[in-house]
Amino acid sequence: MIREVIQYLMIRGFGLVLLMFLAVIGIYLVWRIGGQFLINYCLEKNKNALWRIRAQSKAIIIGLLILITASLINVACLNIVMSPDIDPKVISANNNILMEYDHKLYGVYPTLWMQSEENPFKPMIDATVPFFIFIYNSLSFVLSFTLILLFFFRTRLCLELILAFCLCSLVSMPFWYIFPSISPVIAYWEPILLQDIPVSIRTALDSYVPSDHLSDYLQGRFDFKNSIKSTTLIVTTIPSMHIAWSFLYMYYLIAYSRVLSIVAVPLFVFSSISTVITLQHYAVDTPAGILAALIAIYLAKLIVDRIEVSFDPIKVMVEEDVGKCCKWVQRSTK
Repeated sequence: MIREVIQYLMIRGFGLVLLMFLAVIGIYLVWRIGGQFLINYCLEKNKNALWRIRAQSKAIIIGLLILITASLINVACLNIVMSPDIDPKVISANNNILMEYDHKLYGVYPTLWMQSEENPFKPMIDATVPFFIFIYNSLSFVLSFTLILLFFFRTRLCLELILAFCLCSLVSMPFWYIFPSISPVIAYWEPILLQDIPVSIRTALDSYVPSDHLSDYLQGRFDFKNSIKSTTLIVTTIPSMHIAWSFLYMYYLIAYSRVLSIVAVPLFVFSSISTVITLQHYAVDTPAGILAALIAIYLAKLIVDRIEVSFDPIKVMVEEDVGKCCKWVQRSTK
């Protein structure tokens, strides 16, 4: 089960985001604090600088403990949510309920209609499928970029984003446990459950003809999810973490600079559409994911308000380094 949980975290981008972020920030902190300790204390015997090094190291330890604790809680909860003894009939019924909600909201089944022969825009969508697959897979990179940007220029927002990132899963887990469902790609395109599919959905499936590019992509996703079906089912469809985490980077990029909304908002919109085109989520998962993100952001703000002072030594160091870099750039461009 642990292996499947780790696979799930990596394929959803959870583990990859943290690894990319920690790699860059870890190198910076080791180089910066290690160099500061070597020069100010070991070489120059400047004992007055030792208190600052200790304070910065303490801040790093506190941050790592928070990150590790949040990650362990997420993994432990996922281990429960991804239990193999969930009744497949319950999951099947929930899948059909989500499809019917989609139909009531949009008048069609968006996940199937996008690539349906009845869709007059299908040629245009076929042409844009590679773009939307790229957008869907870019979540990990964009989140990592956002974390690194905020770390160096708005450390408080970076801390909020890390906490909100972990809290999104914690907020959603009760609903995943109460209402387990699986993504459309393994519920309808290549069903791994012997579920009873309503006639209206079967009719929509008959007219579903994905492009060759999308078909190859869906087969790859299906092969992975089917490979772990014998031990567990990924029942974390609604709320969508892909939507929730996409909303997080949009929110915090705009919080950093409203100018970035020009890029952040379209990215979020395209990311939302991509989850439907690639059959990873139902359309109704989008508002649920946004709600989970908003709750996580609110809770993260409350937590950071109470622990922000602990990270002041790191903030001071980062602000000094960024200030020096900005001055160097200004002098170099004169």
